[in-house]
Amino acid sequence: MKRFAKSLVVGMLLVCTTLAMVGCGAKKQTATCTIEQDGMKIEMVLDAEGDKIMKLTQTSTVSLEGVAEEQVAALDENIAQIKEQYEAIDGVKYNFEKSDKELKEIVEIDTSNKDTLKAAIESELLPVEGNQSSLSLKATKESMADLGWTVK
Repeated sequence: MKRFAKSLVVGMLLVCTTLAMVGCGAKKQTATCTIEQDGMKIEMVLDAEGDKIMKLTQTSTVSLEGVAEEQVAALDENIAQIKEQYEAIDGVKYNFEKSDKELKEIVEIDTSNKDTLKAAIESELLPVEGNQSSLSLKATKESMADLGWTVK
């Protein structure tokens, strides 16, 4: 139950741990980082211009196979709290889908907006140290690969 919520936070932490200044180029590029652990698959799509991540989209999918109804109910409560936190920030979109087989959470953060990024950091939804004004694509990809994520 809490492992699911913690895994989501850890995923966001991993994306945001390494930050750098924005590169000079404005070339649009996308990187996709994926990892599977404890029955959960997390995919992060990083849309960038130059080295600056403009949008981060995280999709977390959890299989409900073998999960008790009480555990699903507890997850639902956690998700409601998480949704409220994300939706309180302008520039963040949150979607949650539930079927008999899986739970899917989709979080989209407009990291190009300094106010959105600042609010996400201050509310600890993006656990980043310091006052960052942007996220580095290169540094994030390197960090994710070092932590065992598949980066494409």
